[in-house]
Amino acid sequence: MTSSQPLIQARNRRAAPRKAVRQTATVAYGDASRTVQTWDLGRDGMCLLSARPIAPGTRCTITFELPLGAERIGVVAAAKIVYSSYSAAGEF
Repeated sequence: MTSSQPLIQARNRRAAPRKAVRQTATVAYGDASRTVQTWDLGRDGMCLLSARPIAPGTRCTITFELPLGAERIGVVAAAKIVYSSYSAAGEF
């Protein structure tokens, strides 16, 4: 499976459905900040694609815009990285 394919629904064990939201976001933690790509979003979490892994357990702030109709709402969310896995070259 490549990173651009959605999860097979039968294998999706998430507690809540996710909506595809694909755009640029910023993850800030400690003194570091990096640009990432959002993948999907739901009430139980968010999937991000990053050029390098971010260690599980890292507490961070994610800044992105959420499309709401014709508008875009700025979101700043406190988060904790739960896991990081290799998807493809330069994608974690």
